[in-house]
Amino acid sequence: MENVLFDEKAEKNMHTLSKVIHIIAKVFTVFCYIGLAFIILGLITVPVLLGHVDTKKSVFKVAGKEYRYSFDDKKITIYDGDEELVSEEMNVNVDLNEIISEHPSSYYIGVTESVLTLGGISVVIIILFLKHLSKLFKNISEDDTPFSEENILHLRKMAMFLIAGICISVVGNFLIAVCAGFDYHLHIDFTDVIYILILLCMSYVFSYGLKLEKPEKPKKSVKKK
Repeated sequence: MENVLFDEKAEKNMHTLSKVIHIIAKVFTVFCYIGLAFIILGLITVPVLLGHVDTKKSVFKVAGKEYRYSFDDKKITIYDGDEELVSEEMNVNVDLNEIISEHPSSYYIGVTESVLTLGGISVVIIILFLKHLSKLFKNISEDDTPFSEENILHLRKMAMFLIAGICISVVGNFLIAVCAGFDYHLHIDFTDVIYILILLCMSYVFSYGLKLEKPEKPKKSVKKK
């Protein structure tokens, strides 16, 4: 079978589109790094902030001074002794006083840290996925053909990171539900499953395309003496 070659216009369009996707993946990667930085900041500050809150007495300390808070009439109010300092409306339909005072602050620190940790792991998986996506389209934009062993590997690793993302989401939701005392219902977004199948199928298409471009040399028959 003869090798199939792109015409000049099609090849140029492929390179242009690949460069655009490569740049978009790079931009999203930067945003993910920024989000990861905020998550790490939250992991550091949450124990410090909530560690000064006594949920049983509805008080918190700042610079050694004690303040009282309450949730009444859909608003949060902060008091310095009997003097009202801040009052803000809140769009809630539950009794936050009862809910928050149900557990000590260490419980809420643990739940928040768990959520942030799982969120951080998810962001890392997204960053790794985007890095392979970026490298894939960078290779396509620079080469004469998209079919290469490296690109096949990028596609398969992207599928693996999507699978890891689904597993983290399922496990994370289960742990959060258990910690918060909610009923847990297993939920998988089948759109993600379709994306995984598409990536795996593309990797096999690329593998087949590579074989068409670089067919294996026929083995020389060994003559018996």
